[in-house]
Amino acid sequence: MPHIYELQSRRPSLEGDKDAEMSLRLQNMDKVIQFNEQLRAENSAILATLNIAMAPASLKEVALTNNAITLTSGEHGGVTLDVSDTQVKGMPAGVFMTRKVTFEADATVDGVHFITSDQNLEELAVVGGSAVVVFRNCTFEKSSTASSTFVTVQTDGKAIFLGCVFRGSPPTGDVISNGVAGNVQIVASYNKTGNALGTVTSAALGNL
Repeated sequence: MPHIYELQSRRPSLEGDKDAEMSLRLQNMDKVIQFNEQLRAENSAILATLNIAMAPASLKEVALTNNAITLTSGEHGGVTLDVSDTQVKGMPAGVFMTRKVTFEADATVDGVHFITSDQNLEELAVVGGSAVVVFRNCTFEKSSTASSTFVTVQTDGKAIFLGCVFRGSPPTGDVISNGVAGNVQIVASYNKTGNALGTVTSAALGNL
């Protein structure tokens, strides 16, 4: 059995071992933090290269034409798109556009859920007079406190809706604000609002 003075002589060594172990743990934590930061930076660079917008984010057209923008799930801010032939695609389900989007040039939009919010109680999208926009598999949703118009198509602008859903309980009024029926085509879509679509050309659609 060791003497008391032997136990006391061992104590500094044990405390030193604990300090060394703690120092090693802190070093390992620093390495993990550095690795995570590097990984986030690399992921951000990859997403920027692929033009993938993480929520919350605004859309950005980085090329002079034919931009391809992929949105991840979550809420995204509004924007004015004015570069020709931009493609906007919601990658998974749950891609929400909570602010107004204005199209000043031709574009295609896939799988995006346009919805009213405290930041936007007006129309969800505006198609400019020089734009042709194709909406595919999109949802347009408005609340009872919002204006009646879901989409405004300005004079000489054109819009095509394929497999889209219009839903919600806005005040009475046309879903699409448009002057010429031939400039707006709605195909294989569902109007769930109870309001009239407006001056549009539709096929296989109605208030079911």
